[in-house]
Amino acid sequence: LSEELSAKSASVSKRVPQPYLLLNKEDATKLKLAEDEVIDFEIDGQQLKLPVKLSPTLPVGVAGLPVGVPKLSFVELPAWGGIRLQK
Repeated sequence: LSEELSAKSASVSKRVPQPYLLLNKEDATKLKLAEDEVIDFEIDGQQLKLPVKLSPTLPVGVAGLPVGVPKLSFVELPAWGGIRLQK
């Protein structure tokens, strides 16, 4: 029980990352997306606005979401998602 509540303490909550969408650098380049750019993203019927984080190790064609981050709803995996570009 204490582990669940510890994320709400001030000292720990400062270290918990905000939600983000992780993309391979090649995919981000193809989509003309930059690191920390906020995009509209839909997954499992949920509409999200998330900043982009880049990863050279994530496979091309795959997107990642952090697990256990507050403010990010649970998603049943595997799931399909989509990015809406507004450029």
